[in-house]
Amino acid sequence: MTPFLYFLAAAGVLAALFGLCAYGMTWRENRKRRRKEERIAALRRTLTPYDFYRTVPSAVNQSFSFGPMQAGDRVRIRRAFTDYNGNCYAAGEEFFFACTYFLPYDDGYTLFISYDGREISCICLQLRSEAQWDICVAAEEYFEVILPRL
Repeated sequence: MTPFLYFLAAAGVLAALFGLCAYGMTWRENRKRRRKEERIAALRRTLTPYDFYRTVPSAVNQSFSFGPMQAGDRVRIRRAFTDYNGNCYAAGEEFFFACTYFLPYDDGYTLFISYDGREISCICLQLRSEAQWDICVAAEEYFEVILPRL
């Protein structure tokens, strides 16, 4: 056999090994993703919506804090404001904070809150000067933690 044939044989073996490794890694990642989805689905079935969103990290863009608020805190609104959707929130309103999602393509924050500790509502804020910029950058002026998380 010539050296070129040895080279081709070695290249073929290496290509086959690379293909097997890539397949194994893909299979393992898919299995890991499926197990995570099954675990999240089981938690979603057993927990209330509020408890699910305040305890389970289910997305990359999810955060369990916003300004002075942490997941599980009871919060009072200090200053009245209107959110991105036009919903008005009066000073003195109280709710439980669950989590927040940041949507970078829209500069938007979605705050997941609960008035009763079970069902979820949303406050949508946009991080732009013509919208709710002041609320996003100085949240402590608008929200006051009255009862720390449980």
